[in-house]
Amino acid sequence: MKFQRITALLLAVCLCLTLIGCGNRSGGAYTMIETLTEGQYAIGFRNGDPAAEYVQAALKVLSAQGRIGEISVKWFGRETASFEADAGALDAVGQPQPRTFIMGMDPDNFPMSYIDSNVYMGFDVDVAKAVCELLGWELKFQEIGDESDAYVELSSGNVDCVWGGMLLDPAETRYQVVCPYMDGGVVVVVLSGSHLGSMRRLSGKVIGMNDAAKYADALALTDLSARAGEIRVTDAGNETVFDNLYKGNYDAIITDYAAAMYYMR
Repeated sequence: MKFQRITALLLAVCLCLTLIGCGNRSGGAYTMIETLTEGQYAIGFRNGDPAAEYVQAALKVLSAQGRIGEISVKWFGRETASFEADAGALDAVGQPQPRTFIMGMDPDNFPMSYIDSNVYMGFDVDVAKAVCELLGWELKFQEIGDESDAYVELSSGNVDCVWGGMLLDPAETRYQVVCPYMDGGVVVVVLSGSHLGSMRRLSGKVIGMNDAAKYADALALTDLSARAGEIRVTDAGNETVFDNLYKGNYDAIITDYAAAMYYMR
């Protein structure tokens, strides 16, 4: 009898796992069912630029003070960013001279960096502001494209760093990549409770996504183009894509991991 009770309990647990989908992650109204591509958000500088050393030191101090944790909780509901902590890091490099620091950022990568009512906002924007305040620098934003533009923007001197919403490869040699601090990539998200807890259940469904190349590239790694009922591509940002999913205009969306974490907080 005891064995039968244990067996029944195990079957019930397995049934629950089946219903929620193996490996799925849910929060609020949304469930992330698949990771299509992986990457890490990081910061890029020109090779040999001393600004990289000062920014890294400032990030260590802010992490030790708990400031980055506070910003992370503000945007994601928990601490998601990982920076090395060292309260004395700036003492080791010295205080830099005042300057204007130009941050190259993607203006359409909610919630990392974006524009709302002509104001630059986002997790990366808030962290950059805290860094420049600590260093005594004036922060200026320069809108650029995506990761593919990083080398050109840096080498031309158009920006001092590429930071806002950038998935950069630490092995890059044309410029310096520092402080990989948060997981990124492209994921598939559905509404919680929609019974679409796996990729195979998206056959015949409406899939929505932004028109950025990274989403098309991620889609190409799947067979959804052939199986889906319709792929709807929009030039709107992540906020609109999630809104359409919530309203039922899409059955699933292809979006950024960071955006999924924001809406699932």
